[in-house]
Amino acid sequence: MRTIRLTILAMLVVATTFGQYKVDVEVDDMSETTSYLPERVILSEDGVKGLMIQPLIDKERGKMVSKHLIVLHFDIGSGCVENSKLIILFEDGQKVNMTAWNSFNCEDTNYFRFDLTKYSSPIEKIKFTHGRDYDSFTYTLSDKESRYFIEINNAMQSL
Repeated sequence: MRTIRLTILAMLVVATTFGQYKVDVEVDDMSETTSYLPERVILSEDGVKGLMIQPLIDKERGKMVSKHLIVLHFDIGSGCVENSKLIILFEDGQKVNMTAWNSFNCEDTNYFRFDLTKYSSPIEKIKFTHGRDYDSFTYTLSDKESRYFIEINNAMQSL
């Protein structure tokens, strides 16, 4: 299971290295639903320990919104999580502290309430703290990575 996660992490690192971040739109004719799938960002210094972040996007009253982040952690604490913390520091000095709202799970998956449309400054650092054993991971973003929320928000608004 760990090998599969590391392989997926490595593939996603390669896939997100080039170009701007975008949002794909999938329409299911059978269920008559539309899904908005933003590109993920992988934050890792060594390709083993790190985070995968992806906002959840939807359309409400004709307007694109993003109210939550999915954060998968790799090699940070145990696989089972609850009450994890995420701190995002923006380059303009704003800091957002969040606690995961999802219940206990052993899938390395955390859900945070976060409206990315409220922030227009690039991200400087992100810190994730595992809620069960308090292992943490702090990552300083590259120039490209720091603009992730800005580019996803721009892509959302153009849909």
